[in-house]
Amino acid sequence: MKLYQALYNWMTHESSAETLSLHKTKEGAEKAIEKHKAKDKAEHDKQHAREYTEKEIAMMRECGFSESEIKENKENDRKDWPKSWQWWGIREIEVEE
Repeated sequence: MKLYQALYNWMTHESSAETLSLHKTKEGAEKAIEKHKAKDKAEHDKQHAREYTEKEIAMMRECGFSESEIKENKENDRKDWPKSWQWWGIREIEVEE
């Protein structure tokens, strides 16, 4: 029997990926990936919606960041999705019945 494996790897330099789900159709695997992407994007947006804490800002200033660089860094964090190291994919597999 042919199945389709929906895969996700959050770090492309790692050689393995996690199986999100198994599906009888390629379309089912594609839908699962789109659902996972939407959830991942929502988590990213939630994480980057908050402003930096005073402690984080102080640490960035100590590292030599200017006020404009701190603001630019925050905006880039918000826009940077999907990360360049993330990937999703589908693999066709054969399973004995």
